[in-house]
Amino acid sequence: MLTTMRQWGDKHAAPDGPPLELIHERCGHVSDARMICSSCGEGIGPRDVRAMPVPGAVERLIRTAEGAEL
Repeated sequence: MLTTMRQWGDKHAAPDGPPLELIHERCGHVSDARMICSSCGEGIGPRDVRAMPVPGAVERLIRTAEGAEL
């Protein structure tokens, strides 16, 4: 998450370019962190995914909000 935030800042808030770069150790080139689907291996971006609550998540959040232990 921190790398994603850094990359966003480099793109949108660093007019003189990024203050640091990630160098891939194996090939020696500058690289950006990328998200890859763990099932099919395809690259994914923010518009390619959606957040879905897991079973019981809503109930846990309600209990937490009411002060109950998980």
